[in-house]
Amino acid sequence: MGTAMWILLRRHDGDADIAAGMLAELWNTAPENARADLDIWVEEMRDAGLLCVQPAP
Repeated sequence: MGTAMWILLRRHDGDADIAAGMLAELWNTAPENARADLDIWVEEMRDAGLLCVQPAP
């Protein structure tokens, strides 16, 4: 699950909305559910020091 999230975030320049939409299609779930899962995962990666969230230029 985390790998799919990482790949889609990277492919779409960190755009969580696009990544969540694609995850929702892959997982056959509502986009808001996929976005919630993605947000939780991103927060866990940030807490572990493995991910840094920066605004786009």
